[in-house]
Amino acid sequence: MRKFLPVMLIILSAVVFSPISVNADPPTVLTTTTVLQDIVGNIVGDVTTVETLIQKGVDPHDYQPSAEDSNKLGNADVVFYFGGGVEEVLDNTLQSLSDQGRAMAITEALPKDLLIPSDEEGKLFNPHVWLDPVLMEVAIYNITNKLIEIDPDNTATYNANRDSYLLELQQLHNATLKEVDKLPEDQKFLVTQHGAFTYWVTRYGFEYRSLEGISTTDEVSLQEIDALAQYLKDNQIKVIYLETTVPDTQAQAVIQAAEGIGWKVAIGGTLYSGSLGDGEASTYTGMMLSNAKIIVNGILNPPADAGAVDTPVFFLPIVFTLPVMARLVSRKKRV
Repeated sequence: MRKFLPVMLIILSAVVFSPISVNADPPTVLTTTTVLQDIVGNIVGDVTTVETLIQKGVDPHDYQPSAEDSNKLGNADVVFYFGGGVEEVLDNTLQSLSDQGRAMAITEALPKDLLIPSDEEGKLFNPHVWLDPVLMEVAIYNITNKLIEIDPDNTATYNANRDSYLLELQQLHNATLKEVDKLPEDQKFLVTQHGAFTYWVTRYGFEYRSLEGISTTDEVSLQEIDALAQYLKDNQIKVIYLETTVPDTQAQAVIQAAEGIGWKVAIGGTLYSGSLGDGEASTYTGMMLSNAKIIVNGILNPPADAGAVDTPVFFLPIVFTLPVMARLVSRKKRV
């Protein structure tokens, strides 16, 4: 595995030998990401504090566990995680917890016909289900049922909090529709760094492309960069979007490649995908509405110089281009 194998063995040991809590104390609830922490926290309410493993601003795909995380996993009465490869390094550990009834994968608890396949055979699914608030309404019921299973004494509280939070999600969906309706149909294109927004664009009617696959650790070839640059020019797309947890190296390479064929692309904004942010984006509903506003504003208000350029830059400045290309060539696939 990776150099974190000793840490993973410690975590697995803690998971295997830690008994499930049976006392009357409030349950110990753990999530893997800040997004899930907020979602689950809204259902838990004042019953207990919900903790998270992966801190704000950290890419879940590239997260590396610490030795301290073993204590959290070993002591948790229940762990909520997305699954499907989101928490790549913890896959085996979380599956072990699930087998014990002490964890729930959000993606695995959803009906398969609601998931979007990520391979031609339909055996694998895109795990970024949280970026569709309507789909998360279904997940809310599953989360609530799991909480009731481990803590039946607080059933009434969990159900009441669930119903209240469902109204918030419905309001979020309506607010997103209102934002998206500001766009003409022929401008509903979204291009991001990795394939996290598949569920969002499916829900809100956008054509979608991403440079990387469903994992931020996917390897990208120079041919794929050139193909995306050509796609941007062919469809007259003036903006692409960064993500808060993903380095912008490959996005900058796409921008350079597009300029080399006579099309200037700008950054439309930075979206939240795997982690909450600050301010409005410090909650799940705020993060999602912020994304919608950023996407719509970027499309409606691109920089004045974005679009066709008079003279394509076939030979980019070597002082800037070579370091970028070197990083792309040397990047290894870690999945």
